[in-house]
Amino acid sequence: SKDYNGMPIKLIEYLASGRITVVASTPLYKSFFSEDFLPFFYIPGNHISLEDTILQALKFPKLDDKLIKGVHFASQFTWQNRTNKILEHYFKLL
Repeated sequence: SKDYNGMPIKLIEYLASGRITVVASTPLYKSFFSEDFLPFFYIPGNHISLEDTILQALKFPKLDDKLIKGVHFASQFTWQNRTNKILEHYFKLL
């Protein structure tokens, strides 16, 4: 759906497993990623942009380095890290 505003956990799983990630260039996704790691972005709803982005990803000169950066980026979103952040926030409220 075009109105979906969540971050699919599958995206993090794909990154963590070293997969090429092609992501719609939406404000949500653009704000989620950092300069340290950016996936391959395509224009939402534009099948030509999607195809071009996939082809660019497959030909990317340092694809292995980019995939490793994706794994490192995803590693900050483990269940343990997420639980620790929630607990830290909770204990600050006490």
